[in-house]
Amino acid sequence: MRCEAVTFSNRDGLRLFGIVHLPQTRRPRSVPVILLSPGIKSRVAPHRLYVKLARHLASLGFIVLRFDFAGLGDSEGSVRETAMADFYGTVQSGRYVDDTRAAMDWMQREYGTSKFILAGLCGGAITGLLAGARDARVDALIALGLPVLLDSRDIDSTRYLTVGELKQWREGYKSKLADPKSWLRLLTLRSNYRVIFRAIADWWNKRSSPRPTTAQRLQQDVDNFNPLVPKAFEAMVANRRVLLVFGEADRLFPIYDERLARPYSAMLKRHADRLKLQVVPGANHTFSLKGWEEAMRGHVEAWLETHVRV
Repeated sequence: MRCEAVTFSNRDGLRLFGIVHLPQTRRPRSVPVILLSPGIKSRVAPHRLYVKLARHLASLGFIVLRFDFAGLGDSEGSVRETAMADFYGTVQSGRYVDDTRAAMDWMQREYGTSKFILAGLCGGAITGLLAGARDARVDALIALGLPVLLDSRDIDSTRYLTVGELKQWREGYKSKLADPKSWLRLLTLRSNYRVIFRAIADWWNKRSSPRPTTAQRLQQDVDNFNPLVPKAFEAMVANRRVLLVFGEADRLFPIYDERLARPYSAMLKRHADRLKLQVVPGANHTFSLKGWEEAMRGHVEAWLETHVRV
């Protein structure tokens, strides 16, 4: 495998910088992979996840591009948002779809390919989903820890915690009861008291009164659900392949289950042959432990070999 530094321009004329990983084989796979930056972590990703994933995919014969979106990493441009939540909200609304299409344009000119596999963690996953809904060149999507909500400073995220999230928070707090540092955070006003009170109230209400159904909860609490997701999801799975991988301890997993999988179960069942969901036991959002990362890569490799014509 060898790597090459590359540059290309997006549709605003800004130069984007990236790395192409080229396999040793003389005949690489016919469909390259583009890794899309997760949030503000650039083309490297947390704990160099994209570097390791790109190398692994190149060893399987794929040409892999990982690049920085405009305003991130080495690429030209700027991020004007002053709050992280507002920036994430723009990503979840498609901020980098055009940069993704510019990357496909460049690879099409450079390598003569007309089909692409998009892959990404978190912000990269939602960018890939939205890009796939708009561009027929996207042949498949690998979405790691897909977010289905919209972030913003104007949204009180504690108000919209799902049943699964609240359960994760309670289990987390229970595990810290014997930890002096956790008590110190609580007593020095550094804990998230809104989440603590919500988790306790949810547990108490479940004991003392009937729980509302998922449909009732969703009717009441849909304000931060991303309205772009269902249509984009159906556009992808209608005739293309999608792999979803979540860590079992990732808070985005119960959100996906309660906000998308259950309410839109009929749509997902219609296209079940093109949608695959894998959950890595115990893993967090970024698959930060070696075993979790290896398990995630194993799911990706097996799915590529079985479900994608490459």
